[in-house]
Amino acid sequence: MKYAPAFLKHFVRNLFNRAGLDIVRKQPAPKPFIPYIQPYDLTYRSGNRQCRFDFWLANPDANQWYKEWFYAASNPTWELDEYVHLVQPGDRVLEIGCHHGFLTMMLAHLTGPSGFVLAVDANPENVLVAQAQLTLNQLTPFCKVLFGAGADQVGLLEFEWRTNSHAIVGSGGSSQGCHSYSVPAVTGDDLDREYGPFNVLKVDVEGFELAVLRGCGSLLARKPKLILELHPHFMKMYGYDATVAEVLRVIDAAGYEGTIVIRPNFHLSLPFHPDGIPQNEVSNVHLRPKVVMDG
Repeated sequence: MKYAPAFLKHFVRNLFNRAGLDIVRKQPAPKPFIPYIQPYDLTYRSGNRQCRFDFWLANPDANQWYKEWFYAASNPTWELDEYVHLVQPGDRVLEIGCHHGFLTMMLAHLTGPSGFVLAVDANPENVLVAQAQLTLNQLTPFCKVLFGAGADQVGLLEFEWRTNSHAIVGSGGSSQGCHSYSVPAVTGDDLDREYGPFNVLKVDVEGFELAVLRGCGSLLARKPKLILELHPHFMKMYGYDATVAEVLRVIDAAGYEGTIVIRPNFHLSLPFHPDGIPQNEVSNVHLRPKVVMDG
């Protein structure tokens, strides 16, 4: 009946209804997602360098983010172009919030085997996938993934179960119909004492930045290089009692210089200034300690 006239469709539908039957349009069956490995050969820094790795697209979210969203930016390697000014061979990186390890691959590429990358994530599925990425690319001698939630004190935190988990604290409850689970909370300072010392700190934790940074007091006192993804809207939405201004105070932003990328303008790298951090958009901040001139 796809091309039948409207009156004929109406007549047949009424006829079936009188017989106690109904006509339902058959929906096409959803296509199953088949996990697969995607090779990446990324040319960055104006074509002067290449970063190569294999990446396991383990679920539909990864397929959308790392295959489709990654190439949606006019410059897909914008993060590598920023990282290369901060992360050097031999650096030791603490990455709190690694998801499936896509950026971990980039960090490991920059530190090389003489360095070390410790990645932490609060979603156990993400941890398994990220650890598989390291094994797939033979990076386990100098990279490691841990299950845990960065926080300002040790204990247990409740997290919402989804691929980009967020901590449930204060008035920030779980979304309707979404399950929660417990995660061991760890501080950056404890990780620094056990696996460090680290001279690069990367934080991407969906609005929980302030709590994570407060747990990195001793590490921050050494003025590490910083890679921060700031989510001011999540700070408010999830009730974290946090602000961008307080984050900048905790890291002593006045002692840093670098760049800021404000989404969705991935192609535009702006000089960092504390007053330039937006209060509603996500921003990526890449900072190095200011050089103090003698005399």
